[in-house]
Amino acid sequence: MTCITPKWSEHIFDEWKDVMKRKGVSDEDAEKRIKRANLAFPDAFVTNYSGLIDGLKLPDPKDCHWLLQ
Repeated sequence: MTCITPKWSEHIFDEWKDVMKRKGVSDEDAEKRIKRANLAFPDAFVTNYSGLIDGLKLPDPKDCHWLLQ
């Protein structure tokens, strides 16, 4: 069996919050969902990656933070 561990950053959560807001989710509920995600996967949150983003190339540069996940 293959085990997959999710990885995410503050950039991912900022984007997720924007989507939730557009879908009518309150700020309070959005924060609760993010907190639950971090509690469910305590090793998923990554930091110290922003220096790598400039060296990544994708058709949409705003998506480079996804590669680091």
